[in-house]
Amino acid sequence: MSAKDTFESLARNTWLAGLGSIESSKEALAKSIDAAQEKSNSLYNELVSRGEEVQGKLNETRDELEAKGKAFLGLGNEEKSREAKIAALNARVEELTAVVTKLVEKKKAEEVAAKAAATRAKTAATKAATAKAAEKKVPATSAAKKAPAKVATKAAPKKAAASQATSKTASKTEDKK
Repeated sequence: MSAKDTFESLARNTWLAGLGSIESSKEALAKSIDAAQEKSNSLYNELVSRGEEVQGKLNETRDELEAKGKAFLGLGNEEKSREAKIAALNARVEELTAVVTKLVEKKKAEEVAAKAAATRAKTAATKAATAKAAEKKVPATSAAKKAPAKVATKAAPKKAAASQATSKTASKTEDKK
C-alpha cells in the first residue's frame, strides 16, 4: 500500500468516525430531548393537578363565604317563605306600634296631670283671694271681728294648700325639663 492509499484510507476512516460521532451525538441529543420532553410533560401534568386542587379549595371557600354572606343578609334562605318573612315583619311593626302607643299615653297622662295641678292651684288661689277680699269687707263690730278670725283660720289652710299645689306643679315642670 502506498502512501496515497494509506492517506485516503486514513481520511476515509476519519470521515466515517466523524459521521459516527455525529450520529452518536444525534442519538444522545434525541434521547436527552425525549427525556426533557417527558420531564416537562410530567411537570406540566403535576402543575395541572395542583392547580385543580387549589381551584377546588377556592371554590369551596367561595361557596362558604357566599353562604355566610347570604345568611348574614337574610338572602337565599329558601326555607323561609315570603309569607313567613312578611308575618315576622308585621309582628315587629305591631310591637313598635304598641311601644309608641304607650309613650303617647304616658305623655297625655302627664299633660292631664299638669293641667289638673294647674287647675287646683288656680282654684286654691281664687279661694284665697276671695277669702282675703271677704276679710276686707267685714264691718268693724265686735261680732264682725270674731268672724274674720274664723275666715282667716279657714283661709290659712287653703293658702297653705294652694302654695303646696303650686310648688308641686313647679317641681313637675322642672322634672320634665
